[in-house]
Amino acid sequence: MSDEQPMISVVIPIRNEERFIAQTIAYVQAQDYPRERMEILVVDGESDDRTVEIVSEIAANDDRVKLLRNPRRLSSAARNVGALAAKGEIITFIDGHTYIDNTQLLQNTARLMTEKNVEALSRPQFLETPENTEFQRAVALARRSAIGHVLD
Repeated sequence: MSDEQPMISVVIPIRNEERFIAQTIAYVQAQDYPRERMEILVVDGESDDRTVEIVSEIAANDDRVKLLRNPRRLSSAARNVGALAAKGEIITFIDGHTYIDNTQLLQNTARLMTEKNVEALSRPQFLETPENTEFQRAVALARRSAIGHVLD
């Protein structure tokens, strides 16, 4: 990669994520990626819990974090709001309750997109987290099996 890494916009669509949003944003903030080459766009779908307050507090202390409104309340609409506001050459979408198990996600995304000269990149959804309940472990097991995927 060149010395100047691409600008990355991380779009986080949310609604009522007060239990998880601070940790998810912290995972993104902890990424090994140049601070000035990243923005974090949190798009709220009219949460009625403390989500907006939590994100606002984080944004007050980190100019990379921006809180945007999604009056349609749909995750798809939030992605559109975030994509339209994004300044990055690369736009990535991360759910508001995502566990990121390393600090290289953005670095690897930028590297792969640049090296492979691709316009879209996808990775399997990470379903196993240290905090999973028994039910969540069962869902993760089913999703990674043939039951969770259509096999033609």
